[in-house]
Amino acid sequence: MSQESSQKKPAPIRAALRADAWEVSPGEAVQIAAVIENRGEEGETVIVSIKGLPAGWAKETAPIRLLPGARKDVLLTVSPPRQAEGTLGRYPLRIRFERQDTDDRRIELEGILTVAAFTEDGLITMLMDSLQYTVVPGSLARVAFLVNHSGLEAQSFLLSVRGVPSAWISAPEPKIDLEPGQETRMEITIRPPRSPESRAGRHELFLRMANAGDEDVFTEVEITLTIEAFNDFNLSVSPSDVTAGDTVQVRIENTGNIPDVYTVAAHEATGDLKIEMLPIEPGSRAEVVDLDEQDPGKWGLRIPVGQSGSVSMVPRLRYPPIFAGSRSWRLEISVASISGAARQAVRNVAGVSMVPGWLLPAGVVTILLALCLAVFIVIQQPIAASVQATGTANALLAPTGTIEALQTIAAQATQTAVQALTQSAGAGGEDADEDGLTFDQEIAQGTDPLNPDTDGDGLMDGEEIARGTDPLNPDTDGDGLMDGEEIARGTDPLNPDTDGDGVSDGLEVSLGTNPLDPDSDDDGSTDGQEVERGTNPLDPDTDQDGLLDGQETPPCPDPLNPDSDGDGIVDGQDLDPCDSTNPSLTATAAAGAPPPPTFTPTPPMATATGAPPPFPGDIGRILFVSNRDGNQEIYLLDTADNNLVRLTNNASEDMQPVISPDGARIAFVSNRDGNREIYVMNADGSNQVNLSNNPGDDDDPTWAPDGSRIAFTSNRDGNDEIYIMNADGTGVINFTNNPANDSQPDWYRPNPADPVWAIAFTTDRDGNREIYSVRTDGTGLTNLTDDPADDHSPAAYPAGNLLAFVSDRDGNQEIYVTSLIPGATQSNLTNHPAADHSPAWIPNENRVLFVTDRDGNLEIYLIQVDGSDAGGNITQNPAGETEPDWFGP
Repeated sequence: MSQESSQKKPAPIRAALRADAWEVSPGEAVQIAAVIENRGEEGETVIVSIKGLPAGWAKETAPIRLLPGARKDVLLTVSPPRQAEGTLGRYPLRIRFERQDTDDRRIELEGILTVAAFTEDGLITMLMDSLQYTVVPGSLARVAFLVNHSGLEAQSFLLSVRGVPSAWISAPEPKIDLEPGQETRMEITIRPPRSPESRAGRHELFLRMANAGDEDVFTEVEITLTIEAFNDFNLSVSPSDVTAGDTVQVRIENTGNIPDVYTVAAHEATGDLKIEMLPIEPGSRAEVVDLDEQDPGKWGLRIPVGQSGSVSMVPRLRYPPIFAGSRSWRLEISVASISGAARQAVRNVAGVSMVPGWLLPAGVVTILLALCLAVFIVIQQPIAASVQATGTANALLAPTGTIEALQTIAAQATQTAVQALTQSAGAGGEDADEDGLTFDQEIAQGTDPLNPDTDGDGLMDGEEIARGTDPLNPDTDGDGLMDGEEIARGTDPLNPDTDGDGVSDGLEVSLGTNPLDPDSDDDGSTDGQEVERGTNPLDPDTDQDGLLDGQETPPCPDPLNPDSDGDGIVDGQDLDPCDSTNPSLTATAAAGAPPPPTFTPTPPMATATGAPPPFPGDIGRILFVSNRDGNQEIYLLDTADNNLVRLTNNASEDMQPVISPDGARIAFVSNRDGNREIYVMNADGSNQVNLSNNPGDDDDPTWAPDGSRIAFTSNRDGNDEIYIMNADGTGVINFTNNPANDSQPDWYRPNPADPVWAIAFTTDRDGNREIYSVRTDGTGLTNLTDDPADDHSPAAYPAGNLLAFVSDRDGNQEIYVTSLIPGATQSNLTNHPAADHSPAWIPNENRVLFVTDRDGNLEIYLIQVDGSDAGGNITQNPAGETEPDWFGP
């Protein structure tokens, strides 16, 4: 439903909302769409804000400039925090539109924001913060929800929970009294014990609020509790006193919540003992598993959850003593599970002599000598046979010697153990993880029989097999979206470009375009064509000239230039927008009618359509730093012929090279004067000059888009700040001047029609490192990343519509890409377990250079902006290569 503002007399500014109700889950974002129109005769600047929300939920928007007759769409982003006290609920909003520099004719439009992952309506309405919870046995999960009484009279309601043992649940007083319209927050905690009782996998829980007077009147919500797997076991060895030849029993109790396989090893350091394995006792619940057919010493025992199994062994002396004595041997018994847990027990084994003492009269020397000789002859053959048989030890005994070695054997044998486990589990018919596949089917597919979603993409393994997606690859079609997310969005997980517009589905989500619509803004150009041209696929009129992007064909009329022929008349009002000698307006413009509606531009993410050109020879020259000659120096690589030139040759460290926009000069950092300073040199390495010349440390130089100034980081005032100086080193100013640490600046132009540039930079002013941007006139300060992870090293695309940066939000350093607008999707570009950092764009090639250690040392790689391979390892040298920059024309 649209909501329109009303005024008693015509107002120059009018505004409307596209809807008056919105829903969003905690921890996610929702966009509130509005449209504003300037019906006045002068340009107006409008400030848009949201009232009625807690601080920090609404992203600040920049003031909007409207020409006379112009109309723009506005997107306001709201992001409620995840599981914070007081997050759930319904919030009455006021969307305020104010003309800058005046207090008259303020417009306020109203709506309702519902913050909940799920809402179940009834006499009592329940708003849930989530429907999916995960808990480790022994810890707790908190389930928070709001209840709202929509009846006409005060009533009492009873809370009940079913689906798991009641002992796991901690809840408030189950009975609550509510007045009509009253709303209250409730929370239960679920703590499954760390015991076999807490079965790993998914459990369905039902939360019910029922009328205390009539329990047939109720509201019930189903939630899913996933209990994570854990492994543990108890080990006991009996008897405590062992004599050679005794039977020793090793008993293992599986106290984890999933079946496990255990290896058993016995070790005696001197080699005097040999261990004989006894058969498994009849009726035992444990099963023998062959971990390695090529090595019969690697065996294991599979034990179900909560059950016990045992093996028995007999330690015997290889060389029994002739005479009785008091010597004993240390027997180490080690048990390890394939999950990595390990236990050890030690028993002392007493020896038994071959000849009893009563047969050895001290005076019968001759008889003693004869007996000794006979014994000597007799024992030689067993010794030889025993030595020959060393490699064929008994079934469950792995003579590994230590727990560490035993764990290594178990880890190497995990896959084979699971295969044997499958064969023994009811002919492979079990489905322990309830994913729709039996053990046999999971082994055949290579999936994990104890994990319902092996690749973690949100689809269970059985569902993936049915759909044809790969259960071992979270992104089957390689488009940057996990298979489960594609199903939720309606895109095809087997087709990287569902709508066939030339832009992959993952990239479309990052851009904000519709992966199910080849022309998201309905301007006559497909999203892929717009990305290739550099126009905005979310704005039908990128240059705001009154012509749709599909109506403009470069070079003229130019969809990126509102006045293609430079005659002072925008293309949409020009009879011939490609003829500068024809100044006539169109008939529509002459009659004073407003031009066609336009929308707030959202800078697009550029990408190549189709296969990239072959490498090398397609990306020009690359600046980088290498220690291949013993210390850090700056090099230039021409990829056309692999010609390498060393530009600096200094005993100090030279680093952080960046090329000027005209390709004539290189700024870099060197400590050759005792501290880090900003230097410049010609493109051939000549005429190296210290520009900053300050006792503080100066780093991170970056050129202004016109080459007139250099921004850099300096600690000369006691903390890291962004400074700007002229290209000759004069006119130094502290640009950020903030008590936090600001560093790593990078210039970009926010909009081709905007004369003011902007700088993206790294700052810790929010407590952790984030990427901010600010216009060089000091306005428009914006947090671009807004994530609790460590975000840094911004690299702005030269056209000004895209940002690459480094983040550890997925557990290690990765290169991410996002649009240079608040609230835009931030996509993991590299997605590799190695450390990836130091991104740099190749202008107009839609590819990113970056540094990675995935080959064992630091190398410079090249990747497509959609995440596909674009040439791989460029430097290929055993030395460390870092800090790349594309060398200009």
